[in-house]
Amino acid sequence: PTLAQWIDMGDSWEKVTPGGNAGYDLRVLRLTNANSTAPKAKLFSMSSVHAREYAPAELNTRFAEYLINNYNVDADVTWLLDYNEIHLLLQANPDGRKWAETGNSWRKNTNNNYCANTTSRGADLNRNWPFKWNYCSAALGCSSGVQCDDLYRGPSAASEPETQSTVAYIRSIFPDQRPD
Repeated sequence: PTLAQWIDMGDSWEKVTPGGNAGYDLRVLRLTNANSTAPKAKLFSMSSVHAREYAPAELNTRFAEYLINNYNVDADVTWLLDYNEIHLLLQANPDGRKWAETGNSWRKNTNNNYCANTTSRGADLNRNWPFKWNYCSAALGCSSGVQCDDLYRGPSAASEPETQSTVAYIRSIFPDQRPD
């Protein structure tokens, strides 16, 4: 308990939508030595924004296990947790992940307001961020304004509850340092 804490940072689309599936909490695993009063740098790592991306969530989980299991065993790990806060959002798209686990190659969240009642519904959370929303580049490709496309960005920047919760959480741990 002095090294790990679960933080509920918000809710998935299904959880905030009455009358549907139960949905999920978006949970961050915060790792740090709570007994250390030293100033602490912060790291935020998010995985599995696209529901079908199983490996990133597993990798982030293994990273957390390694840190916990090697505290007071490995000097570098002990230093990391004594002088840093590590915030891990292991599953950024839990509703979509449940659909992907049924065998669907699911990418987006499950927002049924877009391309309703189809296997193409939802918004691509990776393209829903407020920074450079509706941005297009040769290297990164483009987002789509067509609801049934895999790359549908949502109707507006940060329109999805998963994105809103993540942005709010990141802003809470990394205060704006820009001058007024």
